[in-house]
Amino acid sequence: MCVDQPVLSDAPILQHEARLPDSWWQELASTLEKVVSALDTDRVAVRRQYMDGAIPQYVGIPAPATICWSPPTPTCTGRT
Repeated sequence: MCVDQPVLSDAPILQHEARLPDSWWQELASTLEKVVSALDTDRVAVRRQYMDGAIPQYVGIPAPATICWSPPTPTCTGRT
């Protein structure tokens, strides 16, 4: 995967929406799927209990029932 565009932000948090083409996101998803398929783990980077406390504390709203980390899927959004 090659990124031939300038840096989006010089800080760890984006200050505006990342405007990347759909093909970039598709290639990223494909690359990550290959990496994940090669791993044998049941680790969780962020536990649900943390999200249930951190989202209300820092954002001021209840944590959503379902948290999606990737493009929404019918399972993730609750739509079928």
